[in-house]
Amino acid sequence: MIKFMAGIFLAILFTQRRNQKMNVLITTSPYTTLLYFLVNDLQDIKSSACFFIRNRHYSSEERKKITSIMPKSYFLIESPLRIRFRGNALTRRLYTALQLVLRRGIPYVFLRVSKKFRWSFLNTAEIFAYDNSPTAAALIGRRDYTFLEEGLFTYQNADRFANNNSLDLRLQDFCAKPFGIRGLAANSQAKRIILTGLAEIPECYSKKNLDVVSMLELWKESGRDKQEFIMKFFELEASDVEAVKSKDIILVDQPLADDGLMTKAEQIELVRRILDHYGASNVLLKTHYRNSINYRAVFPDVMVWDKFTPMELLTFCGVKFREAVTVNSTAVLTLPSDVKIEWLGIDTANSFFDHLSEPSSTILRNFINSIPTPNRIQTQERSTKL
Repeated sequence: MIKFMAGIFLAILFTQRRNQKMNVLITTSPYTTLLYFLVNDLQDIKSSACFFIRNRHYSSEERKKITSIMPKSYFLIESPLRIRFRGNALTRRLYTALQLVLRRGIPYVFLRVSKKFRWSFLNTAEIFAYDNSPTAAALIGRRDYTFLEEGLFTYQNADRFANNNSLDLRLQDFCAKPFGIRGLAANSQAKRIILTGLAEIPECYSKKNLDVVSMLELWKESGRDKQEFIMKFFELEASDVEAVKSKDIILVDQPLADDGLMTKAEQIELVRRILDHYGASNVLLKTHYRNSINYRAVFPDVMVWDKFTPMELLTFCGVKFREAVTVNSTAVLTLPSDVKIEWLGIDTANSFFDHLSEPSSTILRNFINSIPTPNRIQTQERSTKL
């Protein structure tokens, strides 16, 4: 009788645990990860299952650090699209289309099938995700989810994603995410959208369940335990903050070579010229999380910040820069309004870029021209609805 009752108790307990609410975070960047941490309770964060997606392998040390803080962490690699045949536009496009099929389409289908056996909790969990990734789309499947913004890219492209039904974009959708969702919450499955009001709210979100939050205010409202958890996760210590405070200028790096916009040698020379111009001793070089150049080895006398730390967290902890320098990274727009911003990419005809080859110069120029210039970016008053 005792064994029978114990069996019933264990069965009930197992059922309750299985039916317990679980959050799932699907993220491709430190920014989205920080936003998720800020809008959720610490208890829910610690019990979350987290899928970290990037295009480089995680070292065993990185995995160990993250899983020591977030035990239910999974690390997925998404093959990057490389620009090849730089001098021939038609061949370059055909090669990109081939990559979409082989590097994105086929892995997407495989993940859609295998996830049912590997992570069955995805069938019932509450999903928070940045969705503009084939891997993220495969994990979401046909589930409803909460969309987390990923900086200014979300605002620049959401309406285009929602309204553009051109053959070119539909083919890209099919190759990259066959039968999947269209990214940036431009679909019916994104039932809730969390934005920071970094720019004008896209029209396609007007009928969505929308929350516009201030990351800074949410940080201030977080308890000490939660703040310490966030700083520990992003490997930010008090001594780091004090060291960074000694720098007047932050150079915000971008994965220009990794994205095929120029060669690694060209990017290293570009950074060298910028450091020489502004004075290396005054500069904090903050790398992009997708960048694969080892700046510590190339510039041993420069303070390089290459940890998995969003720039916003440095601001929250009291770091103040006089000036921010970038080619065209919109991440600098998250800095306080009194920080002077130097957008070097507005004029690629200057001496910073005259070492680029003709193909690199053309590709970079076309890339920059596709992004709104700073004077077209409209900032919106932020609120804290959460």
